[in-house]
Amino acid sequence: MKKLISAITVMAMAVAMATFTSCSKDLDEIAADIDTGISSGDHGTSRNAVLQITCTSNNPYTITITNTSTDDSREYVLQGKETRSFIVSCDVTYSIYYSQNSGYLFYPTTGTRTQYAGCGSTYSISIP
Repeated sequence: MKKLISAITVMAMAVAMATFTSCSKDLDEIAADIDTGISSGDHGTSRNAVLQITCTSNNPYTITITNTSTDDSREYVLQGKETRSFIVSCDVTYSIYYSQNSGYLFYPTTGTRTQYAGCGSTYSISIP
């Protein structure tokens, strides 16, 4: 009986893990992507644009991409030397705020970049 209960518990845990790992985005993240017009990915179409952001530092940075038309924003973490592409709505200006997460002595490096995203284009942005 004890082995049967253990086996059922293990099976239930496996089903739960499979359920959680099969979804790449939760509902909040999907809703946020719809609201902001920003999604993480590496391709675009002529009806959107791509912001390709590269962290040139060895340290991780948190970036906040804001749609300046709607003030909606999304936050992402870029690891050191990482490049990520973000599919965005076109004909919109985006503000990219960045802040160093670790590796600083007294204060983190911060800054802001602004980029207009024209339809069908890819824009390469380096931080810091």
